[in-house]
Formats: sequence, C-alpha cells, structure tokens
Amino acid sequence: MRFWLEKGIAGFRMDVINMLAKHPDLPNAPPRVHDYLQEMRKEVLDHYPETMTVGELLYTSRDEVKLYVEPRRRELDLAFEFDLCAWNFGPGGRFDQGHHTVQDLKRIICRTWNGLRSGETAWQAFFLESHDTARCVTHFGNGKPEHSAAIAKLLAVLSTTLCGTLFVYQGQEIGMENHTADPIESFDDINTINAIRTIERSRHECSQPGVTIDMSDVHEQVRLKARDHTRSAIPWKHGEPNAGFSTTTGPLWKPMNSNTDRIDVASQMSASNSVLSFWRDMIEFRRIFAETIVFGTFDAVDDTLSEGPIFAYIRSGTSHKGPIKVDILVVLNLTAEDHVPFALPYFEGAKLARLIDTRWEGGFIADASDVSGGLVHLGPYQALVFFIVKETAASLHTDP
Repeated sequence: MRFWLEKGIAGFRMDVINMLAKHPDLPNAPPRVHDYLQEMRKEVLDHYPETMTVGELLYTSRDEVKLYVEPRRRELDLAFEFDLCAWNFGPGGRFDQGHHTVQDLKRIICRTWNGLRSGETAWQAFFLESHDTARCVTHFGNGKPEHSAAIAKLLAVLSTTLCGTLFVYQGQEIGMENHTADPIESFDDINTINAIRTIERSRHECSQPGVTIDMSDVHEQVRLKARDHTRSAIPWKHGEPNAGFSTTTGPLWKPMNSNTDRIDVASQMSASNSVLSFWRDMIEFRRIFAETIVFGTFDAVDDTLSEGPIFAYIRSGTSHKGPIKVDILVVLNLTAEDHVPFALPYFEGAKLARLIDTRWEGGFIADASDVSGGLVHLGPYQALVFFIVKETAASLHTDP
C-alpha cells in the first residue's frame, strides 16, 4: 500500500474486503476483519490523510455495513453494497429469476437511503454498474432498443439526485447495453460457468433418470444478469476497426457489441440530446445544488410506494445561493407504461417549477411557471425534476 501511496494514488477500491480474514468455519463476516482494517488505518492510511478508501461488501447486512464505515471506528470511508444491483435476484442467486416487482425496487431504494444516513455520521456510496454487474440499461429496463436512451437518462436522473458519493462505471455514461453474446457457451466468466454447472447438477439430482434438463430459464437470466456484459470494450467510433477501441487484427478480450451503430462515443460527443450530454448536464446540476442533492435529506412520496409505475421523492437542503430555500421533487416512471398520470403535490408557501424532463431536447428548461397541483402524464421511462422554491424561480440559475 505504501508503494502505491508514495506514487501519489488517491485511494484504494478494496475488493470483497469483508473476506479479508479467514476462519475455519468460513462465516460471511470473519471475526478479525475489523481488527485488520483498523490496523491498516493506523499503520498506513493515517500517514496519508487525503487517501480515500471504498470497500466492496458482499453478503453484508445494513447493521454490519455501519460497522465498516462509521468514522469513529476508523476503518473504511465508503462501502459498495449490492442490494440495488441485485434487486431482482431470486433466492437461488443471480440467475434465479424469482418474483420481483417495481414495488420491490422502490423499497430497496428507500431502505438504502433511509438506513445508513438516518441519524448516522456514516457516508453513502451509490453505483448501478461495476465489473461485477450487468449493464443497468438492460438490467433495469425491458431490453428494447427504442427505450434504451430513455432508460439511460432515467437512471442518470436517479443516480445524480441521490445523496452520497456517486460512482459511474465506464460505458454507463453513453448508455451501453448488455452484450449481444450468443450462444450461451460464449459467456466465459468463471462465476457464470460455475453457477450454470451448479444449477444443472442440482436439477439432474432432482429429476428422473433419462429426463432432459431444461436450462432455458437460467440461460435467459444469464443473458440479463451476467458479469460479462460490463467487461466488453468501449465503442469509441462506429465504422472503425473494433469501433475505435483497438487497431489489433486479432480477437479482443471480449468481442465488441453489435450495436455500435446506435451507441458509440463519437456520435454522442456533440449531440445535445445524447445520453452522454445528459449525463454531463446532470453531474453539473448535482454539483451546483450539492447542498440539497449530495448532503440533503431523502423523503419518498408515500403515494408512489405502491405497485404503480411512478416513484417520486423529495430532496431537501439549503441552496448554495444562501437564503433561497431550494428543494427538489423527482418523479420517475420506472416502467414502459405510457401516459401514466401523476398528480403534482402542493407545497405550502412554495411553488413548483419544472426544470428537467428527459423527453425534452437536452433535458433542461428554464420554466418558472408554477405547476403545483397539476396533473402530468409520463411516458415510458420518463423522468421529471421540479424545483420547490419559496421565492421566485427566476432568481435561480438553472442552466448547467
């Protein structure tokens, strides 16, 4: 660690750090892991006070996560939890389809942001993609190309309007989709291979001799959730060899996705309505209103916590401009349903001004009209963001 810190690195991402210690019984939370992390802090990290640490915590309960990131314990700064990425995993694991609903997704989001920070000093990390997940556009969406950009922008709104430290994985900012790998044998991640073998072996043991084992449901889940999907190369420019990623004439680690004609960096760089441009604007929006978005409170709108497609929440804080009170209302249609109605609430002593609509060109609009109490209809995977202001919205700088 000292070797790399002396070279000037800013921090460490610590893979499955909760498995650092080993015990003969192999529990998920080995008893001495906290001792080792505190020793690491004392012996190394304290001598590099600007260093940041984020630890990946698998199979860890919310109460256990707090032990890792509570500042007074001096272990980790941040933790990667997988509750949201695994929202539709079944009881049998990643490739078990299970029975999950939009309400389950809402519940996990609320549990995540009402758990770690409520009355705590611990800090939150947020991510939807990593090298251990599928592409979130496919994982959280319906897999239809016509909805791809809308889903990517909706997830950008979700990601940039929740508190804590945001992590964006390579390719997420251009809305990359799951790899189009086929047949199933082309998935070569050892995690996937072992899972398929384990499930197939279990089904053989439970079936009559000579019966053909149907694995089509597992293969469908592999195509949706396998880790291979986030391990393919970035498509820089459609039409160039390997979409501009490499000039090699040999095979890449993973073949390029076949949809580079729709999704590549070059076509999105200058397009004002692209997923990449929208991500840039949303990150700047998050920076400008950090007091509300990064550090503020999170409150779900109770009427949207049922099984319906709409999920809405309020982020509250103090504007960077000083005395102006700026909260935001975020409204998301988490499904492909069209013309979904949502009654905008009234806020006593405040007005509601629409700022972001993922269906607008560029996404942002400076509209000070008060829409409190109005009715909006959301299209498939549409996201809206409103200012809740106690003074005129004209005094706010809304152009990122």
